[in-house]
Amino acid sequence: MNEFVMSLPAKNQYYCDKIDVESYNIVFTKKNYNKFSNFLRKVNLFFVKRIKVFPFLKQINKKICYKIYDKKIVDAIVKDTGLAIIDAYVNDDLLYLMKKYRPKKSWLLIWNPLTDEKANYYKKYLPIDNIYSYSIDESKKYGFHHFNDFYYIDYPKLDLPIKRDFYFLGHDKNRMELLEKFAKLIGDKYTFQFDIFTAYLDESKKGNKLFNYFSEYIPFIEYLNRVFESKCLVDFNNTTNITFRTLESLIFEKKYITNNKGFMNMDFYNPNNILIVDANTTMNDIDEFLNKPYVRIDRNILENYSVYKIYNDFKKKCEVIKWKELY
Repeated sequence: MNEFVMSLPAKNQYYCDKIDVESYNIVFTKKNYNKFSNFLRKVNLFFVKRIKVFPFLKQINKKICYKIYDKKIVDAIVKDTGLAIIDAYVNDDLLYLMKKYRPKKSWLLIWNPLTDEKANYYKKYLPIDNIYSYSIDESKKYGFHHFNDFYYIDYPKLDLPIKRDFYFLGHDKNRMELLEKFAKLIGDKYTFQFDIFTAYLDESKKGNKLFNYFSEYIPFIEYLNRVFESKCLVDFNNTTNITFRTLESLIFEKKYITNNKGFMNMDFYNPNNILIVDANTTMNDIDEFLNKPYVRIDRNILENYSVYKIYNDFKKKCEVIKWKELY
């Protein structure tokens, strides 16, 4: 039996329903809770906040965690058998277990942007060596380790009719100005659709007719259909991260426009496929880029960003720690 376990957010989120859980010891942090489970979760979070005052609540916390999380996750923390868990849906009750048992072979993988408050919150529960971030910049800032974003690289591609030249979907994240400038540059010649998630967007920024605004998450398959219907994906960021859009452009063989100059040093970079834009980019640059034939990326390179590679990387870390303990 494989002791190491990796926990992804939820089976119905992103590509997780495609994961081979028979061959890999992968579970999901978020289960399909019923009303009783949701009640237990609220009770447990209530208890965790009062453990310092009532130490006996520690055991209650563990017992309830067994009820509301997959047993393999709790066992990995309590028995230190090896766990890599994505931060989505990880609440105080699990973090407290990690703090209490101090497992050497458990790692929290930060898959979301961090604030100082959130980073310090994780440090409160976990040693820095047990925290990894998908963001190179945030890893350096907070002293965390880094892991590359990953994907299910065999996700089936649909051959849908092309409806637009350029597509973007995402939060504001201080990139609206970049997106607006690019939209104005291409607008007279090319078709585009820029979908902006508005839940955290300033009200004054929601009236720009260049963008489509939405306040609820688009179902993943609907989002992918929009990707399949587009010639080129747009991805502007203020960080140097590899993102889902980066990996989707590689896996689904879509052209990709970004402002991330660091991609020039990546193993997947090919100027036929990726255009890195800046303030000096012209329409001629875009025309020339779109007219270049797409160059298919070698499978061996794609596998560097596979969810199974991440799984095996942390499984090896678990085995190395075990070896050190024996000798």
